[in-house]
Amino acid sequence: MATSTFTPFQRHLTFFAVQPDRTRITFYSAFRAALTLGLNVPFSIVLALTMRFYWAQNPFRPVNISSIPRSAGPTHLQHTQLTQSKYTPDELVKIYEDSSFRSVSWWQRTVLDRPHIQSFANWSKGADGMVSRDQVEEFQTGSWQQRVVIKRREKKNPVPFIYGGPLLVGPHSWAVKHLFGVHVYDNLTHLKDIINPAPDPPHNLSTAIEHPPEAYGAVIPGIRRIDEDAALLLGHRAD
Repeated sequence: MATSTFTPFQRHLTFFAVQPDRTRITFYSAFRAALTLGLNVPFSIVLALTMRFYWAQNPFRPVNISSIPRSAGPTHLQHTQLTQSKYTPDELVKIYEDSSFRSVSWWQRTVLDRPHIQSFANWSKGADGMVSRDQVEEFQTGSWQQRVVIKRREKKNPVPFIYGGPLLVGPHSWAVKHLFGVHVYDNLTHLKDIINPAPDPPHNLSTAIEHPPEAYGAVIPGIRRIDEDAALLLGHRAD
């Protein structure tokens, strides 16, 4: 199945997939992609494990995004008509709760839909605690992570600890850079590292630590639209 035919949720999952095919999620690709969102190491491990065991057809093999039923997964508010320029996280949850497309399943609402909306909103919101309409529209298409990755390159924009961010930004930034090759909270000094797609990590953990890859995990297909000048300065062209 071509990624262009994916549902918003399936498209959301491609962010965590191995590059360049973007249809297969390993534990390490999900873990490293979570780190690029500015999350701390324990939270990223839990997220990667949850994704692996919840969505994999075989929990001991990578997640095949194409095999996930199109009807599965949490909502992306894709049927919502947006009427405001900004929203609080609580307003986005209320939109879902008051909508006609709210799931009738308690499990779907409580375990999947609400946490998914809240995670998006809390990781995306600005200093004013609001999420812009543009960001919600990106969430509706499943492509909201790219903007967050750019934001998390700045030291002044850490994810709050209560939402899964690092307790100490500086040491976290140094550790994930040297252990996993992830550049986060470093003021965009290595923007090329989050643009370039990456291969699968080596199976030998000591090799990965001793010779960290330049970039495993999420490619940023929307980089030109989000930060066109920076991408062009580095000589990259959007597809």
